[in-house]
Amino acid sequence: MLHASAIEIHKKKAALFVGPSGNGKSTIAAALHKNGYRMLADDICALTFDKENRPVVIPSFPQIKIWADTANKLQYETKNLRKVRPQLEKYALPIHQNFCTSPLQLSSIYHLTTHNRGEIKITPIENAQKFRVVLGNTYRARFMDGLAMRNSHFKQASVTANTARILAVTRPSGAFLLDELITCIEEDLAQ
Repeated sequence: MLHASAIEIHKKKAALFVGPSGNGKSTIAAALHKNGYRMLADDICALTFDKENRPVVIPSFPQIKIWADTANKLQYETKNLRKVRPQLEKYALPIHQNFCTSPLQLSSIYHLTTHNRGEIKITPIENAQKFRVVLGNTYRARFMDGLAMRNSHFKQASVTANTARILAVTRPSGAFLLDELITCIEEDLAQ
């Protein structure tokens, strides 16, 4: 399991968006969904491996958890949506249309980060750093030892890091330039 949101991209493959809470995984997935991409998962993404030992993304629940400001920006009405928690202005947006129900081979992982400069950058991550991205975004990794899964997780993370194209998406920390960010990601997805 990765702390990630997933969409379907060209050639019936999946792209994941990983990163710390609040860095925009669900927002980016919601914006791409609004642009016609099919959703596979939001916030938590399960992977399995096919017969050739390639990572495959398993579809989850047809919803995206979005903040009120994101819903407003993407022109989703929130008054009839269920709040994720009563004290938060975060909503469960049902995705019944354009939701992918079939497992898809993993193609790319976009690691979302911020910096103090004004530009948006997408740069490939190479070598051991790819493995660190996968390990660092494992969902509830602290339970691996108690479940006796540390060795199998290490192998799965290695295969995922060696198979997927992994990129750093770095945006300005002061402003979330959603339209510009989506344009950059869509240009990269088209490659």
